[in-house]
Amino acid sequence: VSTQSTWDIIQENRKGMLGKAIEIIPGRLYWVCDTKPPQSQKEAYYFCIDSELVYQPFFEDFGPLNLGQTHSFCLELDKLVNHHEYAKAKIYHFCNDNYKKKANAAYLMGAYQMIFLHRSAEEAWKPFAAEKFVDFRDAMKGICSYKCTILHCLQGLEWGMKLGWYNYKTFNLTEYQYYEKVDNGDLNWIIPKKFAAFSTPVDLSLIHISEPTRRYAISYAVFCLKK
Repeated sequence: VSTQSTWDIIQENRKGMLGKAIEIIPGRLYWVCDTKPPQSQKEAYYFCIDSELVYQPFFEDFGPLNLGQTHSFCLELDKLVNHHEYAKAKIYHFCNDNYKKKANAAYLMGAYQMIFLHRSAEEAWKPFAAEKFVDFRDAMKGICSYKCTILHCLQGLEWGMKLGWYNYKTFNLTEYQYYEKVDNGDLNWIIPKKFAAFSTPVDLSLIHISEPTRRYAISYAVFCLKK
């Protein structure tokens, strides 16, 4: 018969979980994935966004989370890291070990490192390199013919930042969230102010495609619903 007290068991479980934690900022910020959320303790602060930032799938796709969600997470985490109330606490980003939640949570922490800690995509991915992740896939039905890893997503973000397509200081989250909704076109800029992608009606015969306009240096093809 075990003589361990409930408190001893809790402490052992906590040590086991914290032993799995990946260090992002030495002595300050960590990422941890497990089956159960950690028990709170005085010197540590845990947070989880699994049920708050949720990917909306089309088929079997499960991520990555969109730019608006990425932006929101990184801003809130940076506020938390720099909040005076948690100045002496170790901060843990916890996620469930569900493969979908795990991949998206790791991507978010990688993005935070790039946007606020000024690390490269490879540097942001390095702490997670020993972990096992399921690759992201496209939104089409059927078998996905390519791999889209977390590192690929971070490299895409890195290029967007280098080209000035994303800057957390100027990013308009309200506008992004408005046009990201299906009711408002599900519209996203692929190349800012040059090339946009958006949803179309199921019946493509309802769409009229005009000739590109040449009034400006940039040409636009105009898509509109037929009356």
